[in-house]
Amino acid sequence: MTVKVNAKKLTAEVTAPADQLSLAIGREGQNAKLAGKLAGYHIDIKSEPEAKGTSEKKEDQVSDDIPQ
Repeated sequence: MTVKVNAKKLTAEVTAPADQLSLAIGREGQNAKLAGKLAGYHIDIKSEPEAKGTSEKKEDQVSDDIPQ
């Protein structure tokens, strides 16, 4: 699990393993909401594959453009 904090914007981006994602978010987002209220931050929780998805898509596009 990784956490990226932006103190100026009071935000935190949490990357959780797929098997721990539902635990991090909680039922109807209760865990994330409570953590955000306690910390005073807006917390965005993503799964590891989702967080890596944008860079993987770019790599796929580049490899598709290479002539074979």
